[in-house]
Order: sequence, then C-alpha cells, then structure tokens
Amino acid sequence: MNDYLSILGCELANSDRLYDSWFITYVRVAAVSGSFFVRAQCCAEMRKGVSYVVDIKIANTGCILETQCQCAAGIGPSAHCKHVRSSFFCFTEFTVNGKLHLKLTCTQKLQTFHRAKPHLGSPLKAEHLK
Repeated sequence: MNDYLSILGCELANSDRLYDSWFITYVRVAAVSGSFFVRAQCCAEMRKGVSYVVDIKIANTGCILETQCQCAAGIGPSAHCKHVRSSFFCFTEFTVNGKLHLKLTCTQKLQTFHRAKPHLGSPLKAEHLK
C-alpha cells in the first residue's frame, strides 16, 4: 500500500509542477442540468507547440463522473493522465487559494524588440582598423 501512495504522491507532485510551470492555457466551466462541465487546455510537457484539451464532468455532489484528455493516456471516459490531474489541481488551487496560473499569450507579455541587445564583442583601437 505504501508503494501505491508513493507513486500517487509522485504523480500529484508532477501535476503540481505542471500547474506551477504555467502549462494550463485556459479553463472553462458550465453548469447544465445538475452537472458541471469543465474544459481546460494543458500544454504537452515533452513536445513544444502541442497542447491537449481536457474535458471533465462533475456532479453537483462533487463526484467526478467522466474525464477525458486528447493525449494517448487520457483516452476514454475515465482518464487519469497528468493533464487531467494538473487541471484538477488548477481547480482546487483556485477554489482554496484564489490563485489561477494560466499560460500568458503573446499579447500579454511586454514587448522587447525596442531594447538594445547586449554587445558581446570587445572594442578595437582605431590604429588596428584596416
């Protein structure tokens, strides 16, 4: 049993790390006929530019009814991949602490094209110029 808890703790720590590294792009929640439907997008950890859509259905009682992710491990109505876990961690972090770490878009970052680049060369004396 302790081995299972250590594996589970490792997986939860991985989810925590994905959330803290700003891998969640967006989160949407809709309440329809006694259930909450949650859709989130989580970026892939190993492949740059790839992201997975996570769908979660939660009953009003708090029971998780269905989870699904677009990654290979998250196929089916009962997915438990790291993207689903990081989405759940995002929800709990928001409800408990009021913090929401979402990945910044290109328009949310400050522009840097007007800043001078650092000069990496060394100065030459005028008498050494051709």
